[in-house]
Amino acid sequence: MTQQPIEQYWAIPPLHDYLGLVIEQEGTPSRVVVPLSDAVKGGVAPLHGGVVATMIDVASACSIGQEHYDGGFPVSTDFTVRFFRQPKESPLVAEGRVVHRGSRLIGTECVVTDGAGRQVARGQATYLVLKEFGTLGRS
Repeated sequence: MTQQPIEQYWAIPPLHDYLGLVIEQEGTPSRVVVPLSDAVKGGVAPLHGGVVATMIDVASACSIGQEHYDGGFPVSTDFTVRFFRQPKESPLVAEGRVVHRGSRLIGTECVVTDGAGRQVARGQATYLVLKEFGTLGRS
C-alpha cells in the first residue's frame, strides 16, 4: 500500500493553519512543529496551554501510523497533559510515540520541547480507531 499523507484521510482543521502547526513526520515517532508567534500567546504568558494540548493531540494521533487510517479515524478516549514551564525559544516541537497497541485501543505518549530543547510539557492519550467515521461534524 502506498503511504498517503494524513491530509488524505481527514480534513485539516483551520486551527492548524492559524497556529502555524506543521506535521513533519507521521508514525512512531511523530513530529509536529509550531513556531512561537502572536497566534499562540496566552493572556499572561508567552504560550497558551491549549496550544500545547492541541500539539499533543495531533502528534499523538499522528504517531499511530497510517495503517490504522485505512477506512478509519482515531478518536481520543482519554487525554492527559502535564505542563512544566513556559518556552524560551521557538519553535515548539511535539514528538509522539505509540506505547501500547491493543485490539481496539492504542496508547500514546508525547513530549513537547522548545527550541532550546527544554521540556515544556508531556502528555498521554488513548485512541479508539473507528472504522466508519463518515462525515460526522463536517459540512
